[in-house]
Amino acid sequence: MSNLRIDRAAAVSACLTLLVFWSACTYVPPPEVMLLAPADRRFLLGEELIVTFSDPIQPESLEIIVWPGERDTYDIEGQRLPEIEPLAELCTLATSPCGPTGGVTLTLGDDQTYVTLEVEPDGFGAGRTLDRPLQLEVTGALTNLDGRRKKVSRFFDFIIVRPMTLLPPGEDGEPLGVTEGSFFFFAQFTEPVELPQQLFGDVRVNQRTGDFYVLMNDGDPYTHAGIPRNTSNPDEVYLDHGEDGFVFAVRGRIGRAAGEEDMLVFETEPIVWGESIGPITFELRGLTMNGYIVRDPATGSSRWDGTLAVDDVSIAVGQRETLYGPQRDNFFMFELPPAQVPEGMKRVCDPDPCDGVLGGCTLIDDVVWPPAEVCHSDDSPLDG
Repeated sequence: MSNLRIDRAAAVSACLTLLVFWSACTYVPPPEVMLLAPADRRFLLGEELIVTFSDPIQPESLEIIVWPGERDTYDIEGQRLPEIEPLAELCTLATSPCGPTGGVTLTLGDDQTYVTLEVEPDGFGAGRTLDRPLQLEVTGALTNLDGRRKKVSRFFDFIIVRPMTLLPPGEDGEPLGVTEGSFFFFAQFTEPVELPQQLFGDVRVNQRTGDFYVLMNDGDPYTHAGIPRNTSNPDEVYLDHGEDGFVFAVRGRIGRAAGEEDMLVFETEPIVWGESIGPITFELRGLTMNGYIVRDPATGSSRWDGTLAVDDVSIAVGQRETLYGPQRDNFFMFELPPAQVPEGMKRVCDPDPCDGVLGGCTLIDDVVWPPAEVCHSDDSPLDG
């Protein structure tokens, strides 16, 4: 009898082991979703957007919505404001072509593991489709062939840009009139970790060629005073040039949007932007920014809206590094009145912007500082 009890116990144990093993081997999770990164970090007008799925999907379960992507369309909690309306409302394979003008076409791949979006120049609405930050939502209705439903939406920031008309602007060669000086930058990276970022930026522009530089100064919210980490209010952020602070430079070009000569657009050259928080080093590699520049009709203040794209996100803890691949996040940068400009902010035209910065300071390798095209030119207001 004792041997029988042992055999029964062994049999039960074996059955349980097989059951667990069988469940693990046959469990199929809901499909993962990814918006493929374009080769040059941005989607050019006429290029397809490709959304991939980790396994084949049920075609009727695919639902796509496109929203405005400007950062001020969200509240402090990162939730979209209730008054914001979608630009393309619930596009499906059955309703394609869709969007407000019928300018968005969805095509499911033969193996049902990807869908392509072809977008016409006004596919999300006239004046709302090109050179502006956007957000694509794949809803939680997405279901794979085994019936596993996603249940939660996935969101992807992106921008579609058209060719830039290079300056000098206009036949009369008049200056651009782009506002220079102190700005506040805000972005909230959501992957691979949620990391809001506040920066104080000094903007300098060659008003005839469109060449520009921004010197970014690290800012940190007053969290000890109860200020949320993701605040976008410059009054709630202090300048940090200490051991955990940093300064870095961005160089780019402003031009006119092809086909819409009154619209100023910008693009930046790739850089590496990194910071350390204690033992953790966070780097955005191959970072570029694209977007447009507007002036608030009520206040007259200048604002830059766009999408930030990177080739790789690196997070290192000590000697252990993890790469997370291409990412995109929308951002804004708005002009500061004198009362909100922090004392001690580093400027593009300082002889040595790194002086006194205890943390990281990264300028541009091939530039003798300060950059002559914006600091020692007849087209810069800073002479003398």
